[in-house]
Amino acid sequence: SSGINAEYGGELCKFEAVEKAEALWCLRVLLEQFTHHNIEIACNLLECCGRYLFRSPDTHLKTNHLLDQMMRKKAVHNLDPRQITMVENAYYYCNPPERVAYTKKVRPPIHDYIRKLLFVELNKHSVEKVLRQFRKLPWNNEEVARYAMKCLCKVWMVKFHN
Repeated sequence: SSGINAEYGGELCKFEAVEKAEALWCLRVLLEQFTHHNIEIACNLLECCGRYLFRSPDTHLKTNHLLDQMMRKKAVHNLDPRQITMVENAYYYCNPPERVAYTKKVRPPIHDYIRKLLFVELNKHSVEKVLRQFRKLPWNNEEVARYAMKCLCKVWMVKFHN
């Protein structure tokens, strides 16, 4: 029930019905007595409004300090694996690690067209249309022929539910 109250308080903080300073004060008090029940409540509070507090310019520094303090206490205290997982999940929910942006592979237009024919348009109702378009490909071009064969060999990529 305390976890539900922490979530409720976090939602109130996100909707600005409760001051951000109040949520940070609650978190600070919970971290002062970093024991079994307080760990769960702190994690629930962070999972509810931690990212909001971390991303807000006026509370970023204080939230970052409290998150670092929580990770230091996690390393010092002898916690069970469930509590370690809860603390790490709450921390990484608030402050996710930097990751490289996904880069789309650049393909020639003919390759994109072959992939579209085989992996998007091909189903039991469009077999004749796709086959007709496939026959129109420039098969005398060795690169196109090689890529078409490569795609045809990737049968696991064809959608079977169509």
